[in-house]
Amino acid sequence: MLTPPPTYTQYPRFNNPEIRFDAIGEAFQIFARNWKTYVPASIPSLVALVVYFAISFGASFMSGLSGSNDLAQLGPAIALQYGSMFLMYFVIAWQIAGIMRMAVRDLNGLPIQVSDAFKFDGTVGKVIGAAISIGILTSLGYIACCVPGFLASGAFMLTYPLIVEQRLGVFEAMGKSWETLKPHIWKAAGYFFLTTLIFSVSQSFCIGVVVGLPVLCICLAIVYKDFFLSQPMTDSFGQVIEN
Repeated sequence: MLTPPPTYTQYPRFNNPEIRFDAIGEAFQIFARNWKTYVPASIPSLVALVVYFAISFGASFMSGLSGSNDLAQLGPAIALQYGSMFLMYFVIAWQIAGIMRMAVRDLNGLPIQVSDAFKFDGTVGKVIGAAISIGILTSLGYIACCVPGFLASGAFMLTYPLIVEQRLGVFEAMGKSWETLKPHIWKAAGYFFLTTLIFSVSQSFCIGVVVGLPVLCICLAIVYKDFFLSQPMTDSFGQVIEN
């Protein structure tokens, strides 16, 4: 029998927040509790992934049949393949914004519904911008010495929930994530590696993305809650703000 996961509605949670690897197990429990909501919310990512794989396979198959290296002949297939890849990345970024918002509501003990994942609130473009910026920085780190890229990926992992929940700009969110997690950088890198590994494995099985994507978002939402919401957020009148 599963132990009921925490609802994260009691504050303060931690006087000195740490990166908790057991949060990954909590994320699976939280997903299991509301999988009937998370799975339908992740369907667009599954569709985009299937389309990308189908087009990539088709393009590779046609290239093999033609036996040609002429860019003029292969151009349309290559364009279609890369176009579907960018579409997939856009859909996943859109889904991260929506499911992250839904995950934080879930952790707050608030009811969630599938429609929560499909609200356009201006954060999708920022999430995409953050993904590109972080991707460039971590790639440079991996090229330089591998370890800097590994550490940077962990230090920036709170960028997405900061954008979604606090409406910060891309570089403001990246800076805040870096300053917050810098004292825990090795644990943060290890935690992010494990969560992205789960997501990558789910992508390999294609249909597993409807599990891997929500679990990834919940994992990041838990760390965000541990570090940024140890005390409830209040407005100028001292009333607790509910996300």
